[in-house]
Amino acid sequence: MTIEEMRKKKQELGYSVADLSEETGIPVGTLTKIFSGQTQQPRRSTIQTLERFFAEKDPWHGWVNPEYHAKAELSAANMVCEAAISYGVPVKKQGEYTVEDLELLDEWPRAELIDGVLYDMAPPRVNHSRIAQEVYLQITDYIRKKKGNCEVFIAGAGVFLEDYNKNCLIPDLFICCDEAKAEEKGIYGPPDFVLEIISPSSERKDTVIKRKKYMEAGVREYWIMDTRRGSVFVYLKEQPIGRIHPLAGKLGMAIYDGELEIDLDAVAAIPEKYPKGGL
Repeated sequence: MTIEEMRKKKQELGYSVADLSEETGIPVGTLTKIFSGQTQQPRRSTIQTLERFFAEKDPWHGWVNPEYHAKAELSAANMVCEAAISYGVPVKKQGEYTVEDLELLDEWPRAELIDGVLYDMAPPRVNHSRIAQEVYLQITDYIRKKKGNCEVFIAGAGVFLEDYNKNCLIPDLFICCDEAKAEEKGIYGPPDFVLEIISPSSERKDTVIKRKKYMEAGVREYWIMDTRRGSVFVYLKEQPIGRIHPLAGKLGMAIYDGELEIDLDAVAAIPEKYPKGGL
């Protein structure tokens, strides 16, 4: 994390130099010199302390801190993020479940399967669905006008990633430009684009576990949309370290060389227009 990024995060979180000093144990004078630019090359230990602090206060900044992600993944594996479900599914150790077990659920899909681990899927809030639909309509409109061959899928279709029998993810929205990948219950292989919309119950899974799985599988572009924090994180196959954008203005999609721009103002307006719809 650069000093400029820390300076912006300090402002976003509303921390004064005195607050940071109290929280981190770094002297006020040292922090003042760092954030004013007087100290050009701070000690590595000081920078690491500040990075850890900002990562803990705002988990979104874990993407610049591999140590943070490693700890989050371990925690997620132990806690299984959400409780594994057992609606008619044989009791197995997490990590041993298969797509066949997933299909035993009363209503499929009711869970996601990631490396043999079952994760319960809580029903999305109304605004969650509205946001996914807004993005879906914008993308679909562009593809139709351009007479493109790519297809847009909204929540419900599965994404089967290798090993196919142990990985079935259900993104909020995804784009597939290879018709040969599509079968009855979803697509087999990485989509070209994936969008996940953060909800309180899915944050760790979307930002750590699914992000890693999508990137390892070769998804070309992955967006994580957080309407509560007003941010969009973008991960690219060629640039796996994420970039953050405010949930405002327009954001171009890399798979379309930026020509397809999503109107983020329309997305951000949904929770304000429907305050009872939740997030």
